[in-house]
Amino acid sequence: MKLHVAADDRTGALETAAALADRGGAPVPVAVWPDFPPDAASSVVDLGTRHLTPDEAAARASTIRASGRLAHKIDSTLRGNWAAELAARHRATATPMSDETFLTTDEVLDYLQVNLRTVYRLID
Repeated sequence: MKLHVAADDRTGALETAAALADRGGAPVPVAVWPDFPPDAASSVVDLGTRHLTPDEAAARASTIRASGRLAHKIDSTLRGNWAAELAARHRATATPMSDETFLTTDEVLDYLQVNLRTVYRLID
């Protein structure tokens, strides 16, 4: 399964990549925006949006393009601009929300083997 995750800071990106690598048994590339990871089974990009304005964070999040399933790492204490980022990513995909496009919460938890506070499914 291809899973591409965006995070708003470096620690979230690295935490998510480590969980993916543990589950999948292979290295998971991490890139820092504006660079994007190479095509891989799974990848993570650090958007660096934690301390930007909501509009700046949304603009940055909307630049992500990836094939496969999408997820978004949200800070466990809900810091950052995650709501603006999720809305922007949803608009940018131009793809109707469906179980075939986005992971359910149970799928994310099963795949990453982390608790509910760490990774949430991309929702509108």
